[in-house]
Amino acid sequence: MALYTLAGTKVSIGTSAAVDFTGAAADIIEDFEADTYKLIAETETISDFGDTASDVAFTALGDARTRHLKGSTDGGVATITCADVPADLGQSAVKAAAAATNQSEYNIKFEWANGDVSYIRGPVMSWSRVNGTGPNNVAKRSFGVSNSYGEFIDPAA
Repeated sequence: MALYTLAGTKVSIGTSAAVDFTGAAADIIEDFEADTYKLIAETETISDFGDTASDVAFTALGDARTRHLKGSTDGGVATITCADVPADLGQSAVKAAAAATNQSEYNIKFEWANGDVSYIRGPVMSWSRVNGTGPNNVAKRSFGVSNSYGEFIDPAA
C-alpha cells in the first residue's frame, strides 16, 4: 500500500435515509451508496475517529490480579472544520442537521485521496464558529458527527 496525503479529500453529508446494519459489510456500504450527498465546501481538517473498546477491569480476590476485558465499543465523534461559507448547500445541510431539536442520524461520506470511500452515521452533535486568534485567520465552522456504528470502507478498485 502506498503512502498518501489527505490533500484532495472530500467530505459530504447525506440524508437520514436508513442503513441496515444487520447484513454484511458490502450490503451496508450499498445502503450508504444509495443515499444522495452534498459536498461540504472548503473542508480543512478531519479529527481522528474510530472504534475504541472500553476497558473493563476485574480484580479477583484469590490472586489479587487485575484482568482487563473489552467492553462496549465507541466510534468517537468526527470533528470536521471548514471555512465559513453560508451559501454552501453542504454546510447549510450540516447546520440544519445540528439543530437542537433534530435527533436524526445522518450519513457522512469521506472520499480519501487514495480512492477509498468511507462512511459513518450518527447525529450531528454541533455546529460552532471557529474564530482563531486575530485578523489573519479565515472565518471557520466546526461540526461534530457521532460515529455511532463504526466506519465502513469501500476500498479503491
